Amino acid sequence: MKKLYLLFECSAGYFLLKVEEWEQIGTNENIEKKILDPDIFHQIVHFCSFISFETAERALDNLININEGKATEFLLNFLEQNLPNNKNKYELGVTDLNLGKFLSNIGFNVIHNNNILELFRACRQFYLKKISTYVNNIDIDIKNFNIGLGHSYSRSKLKLDPRKQDKSIINSIATIESLDKNINLFSMRVIEWYSWHFPELKKIVTDVCMYCKLVNLIKIKENFDFENNKEKINEITQNEEMTENISKVANLSIGQELTEEDLNNIINFSKEVINLSNTRNILWNYLDKKLNIVSPNLKELLGNTLSARLISHAGSLVNLAKCPSSSIQIFGSEKALFNSLKGNKKTPKYGILYNSSYISKTPLALKGRMSRYLSCKSAMAARIDSFSDYPTNSYGLTFKKQLEHKILHMIKGVKLSKNIDYINEAEQIYQKEISTMEKDKDLKKVKKELKKKEKKKEKKEKKEKKKKKKEKKKEKKEKIKREDINEGEEKNNETEEIKKKIDEEGEEKEIDILKRKELKRVKKEEKKKKKKEKKEKKKKKKEKKKEKKQKEIGK
Repeated sequence: MKKLYLLFECSAGYFLLKVEEWEQIGTNENIEKKILDPDIFHQIVHFCSFISFETAERALDNLININEGKATEFLLNFLEQNLPNNKNKYELGVTDLNLGKFLSNIGFNVIHNNNILELFRACRQFYLKKISTYVNNIDIDIKNFNIGLGHSYSRSKLKLDPRKQDKSIINSIATIESLDKNINLFSMRVIEWYSWHFPELKKIVTDVCMYCKLVNLIKIKENFDFENNKEKINEITQNEEMTENISKVANLSIGQELTEEDLNNIINFSKEVINLSNTRNILWNYLDKKLNIVSPNLKELLGNTLSARLISHAGSLVNLAKCPSSSIQIFGSEKALFNSLKGNKKTPKYGILYNSSYISKTPLALKGRMSRYLSCKSAMAARIDSFSDYPTNSYGLTFKKQLEHKILHMIKGVKLSKNIDYINEAEQIYQKEISTMEKDKDLKKVKKELKKKEKKKEKKEKKEKKKKKKEKKKEKKEKIKREDINEGEEKNNETEEIKKKIDEEGEEKEIDILKRKELKRVKKEEKKKKKKEKKEKKKKKKEKKKEKKQKEIGK
């Protein structure tokens, strides 16, 4: 009779549970109804032990290892301490199949089936609610634990390879493809619409963006002066022959007249096409920069569009590197492959790689071989880009040369050199580039060290200057204090002398003061007398005036 134990993991820690009478219950078809009843469940499944994750880092480490199908030392120690020593006497139930394979390779008797999964479902329902009783009666919100661990796990997944920026490549190539569709559709409408007025222009100007710019410039051809505005047209076309042809054809045009409303709609629509083409060019430059960083060899071999499409089809550069050359050859032709397998027909030989210039150069009979060879080289380039420490385009250049020689060998029968020679050549270029990069890094390090030393010197000089300033300030303060003390002593001496003089001259000064006071008093009295006299004179004058007026009135 083998005993059954369950290893139940959660965000807070590991549970070890013991199941009794498993041989009777495991064969029962109505196991779901029995287990979901809490009374029956607690009779069957008993708590054995629990170990909690002390830190969030440990919880994340255990989660990552379980997803990879590995067991940490923390988990193995927990199992060894709580399980019986004889491994043949018990079985261990596990939810994750990969973890079960790892434990079985170590020596554990692992069981994994539908009934075990039903038991784990019941464990989630009943044991997670009472988790606080197993962690020293601490209140634990298991939802917050799950959310926090989920966020940290997603961050770790995103931070696995920060140097590889293939997600931006996937988005940029998708937007470029959608922009190309919109530009083609809108430009066709603009050309068809404006051709009713100026049909000869579309035969001369083939570029869509240039056509829309000329539409915005010319507008109504009868009102536009072509002779005086040749420079403006030449700025757009950058071709003198084209400008002359446009000016000649405009005078002989068969097109009908346009109303202002039609013209405004055409111009607005052409401006939209110009804006879309500008954004497309910006995205194209952005994609080119990203491919130089992420996959320079693949970009050198296939170009921007094909390399970006392969990465987006695979999902990432690492997934593309893991793919064999046969699957890279068929990328983009999955529907045709499945249809051929259903109908017992021939499978397709090429998918996305059919648009490559190498396949277009080869004749029809050799295109299958060339696509196989190209897929092999693109797989090698993707692996080099994905797993090399210093990604350069050295291998891409050599593979490009090798493919060109292969085309000549297929068509004209030119002798090919060995594959090892090409790889050795690429390795030499790669080593030279690495040495230059390391030298640049060393130079950068030396420059950084020199800058640090200069900064340290500047800091020391500043500190010394500050110290000198402080010392000077202290000296000035001491001098001022000394001067103040000396001045105070001199003032005290002067005050004593002055007091003596005042004592001697005090009596004379008092007499002078009394005399001055008497003189002031006399002067004040004289002023008062003069004021009284003036007032009296004014009164007399007024009285005389009144008398005169009365006399005049009496007369």
